[in-house]
Amino acid sequence: MTAEEKKVAEAKQRLRAEKKAKAAAEAAKKAAAAAQYEPSETERLLAKKKFLKELALYFKAVQLNKAEYKPAILEGMKKELTVDDFQQLHDEYVDVIRTAFFFRTPVYTHPVKTEAANFLDKVMTRYQEAEWGLILGLLTEGYVSKTLAGILVKHAELIIKTGLGNFVARFINDIKERNGNLEEDGSVSPFTPAQRKRIEELYSIYCEVEK
Repeated sequence: MTAEEKKVAEAKQRLRAEKKAKAAAEAAKKAAAAAQYEPSETERLLAKKKFLKELALYFKAVQLNKAEYKPAILEGMKKELTVDDFQQLHDEYVDVIRTAFFFRTPVYTHPVKTEAANFLDKVMTRYQEAEWGLILGLLTEGYVSKTLAGILVKHAELIIKTGLGNFVARFINDIKERNGNLEEDGSVSPFTPAQRKRIEELYSIYCEVEK
């Protein structure tokens, strides 16, 4: 190779190296931009809406024995249920809470139900709204779980103040007069001592006031 040919070859090599370096820099720039990308509020809400709808459907499927409950879903639920966007996604959140409350376990409270109750407590505390449709819908099941009773007791002042107390009183009175829990098949099972105590406490809060 002559000196001139060597010079040309070295120039080409430098040019290729410069092109590679430039391409690498562009790739790094794009990767950094992608890492810093944050979805718009509209995109975020649409994604959250989709998640909540799928979560409610999943809970229903589990309750109908059409899907297996996987504890890992609880972590996703804890992460996605946020009070700040509750009003923007009201219907989807309420559907998740309502469905979660339908988990009826004989010995312990289902963790999904506990998480839904904790979230509902935060929502009612933040927005000072009684969530009429949700609470009345749960009461029409003819059964007041320890979890639901906790909400009704803690937020009694808010519920009564907003006018929902009259309706709660009617349901509690019906359950007390029935002297038992209405089961899914329409039969009535006697109160356990703990259940009777819950109904008596709720009766004293809501029904005694109305007399």
